[in-house]
Amino acid sequence: MQVELGIMKEMNIYCVVPLPEGHKVIRNRWVLEFKQDNKGGSVYKVCLVAQGFSQIPGVDFGATFAPILKTSSIHLISALACKNNWKLDNFDAK
Repeated sequence: MQVELGIMKEMNIYCVVPLPEGHKVIRNRWVLEFKQDNKGGSVYKVCLVAQGFSQIPGVDFGATFAPILKTSSIHLISALACKNNWKLDNFDAK
C-alpha cells in the first residue's frame, strides 16, 4: 500500500487541501485482490477507492469525467501506422 501511495504522490494524482467549511470527508478504503501472474506465480494487487455513494451531487462534486478511447480512434491510428510504416507500442501504467 505504501508503494501505491508513493506512486500516486510521485505522479501528482492527488494533493492534500484543507476541508471546505460545511463539508464532510469522503471515506475511502483499500481493495486487495489476489491475482495470478503470467509466470505461474501470484501477486497481490491493491487499489484505493473512494466511497462515492456517500457523495451528494452538486454539493460534493459538480461534474464527472471518465476518459475513454473509441474503437474508431484505434482503427484510425492503426491505419496511419501501417500507411506511414510507424512502430506502435503500448504500456500498462502502474
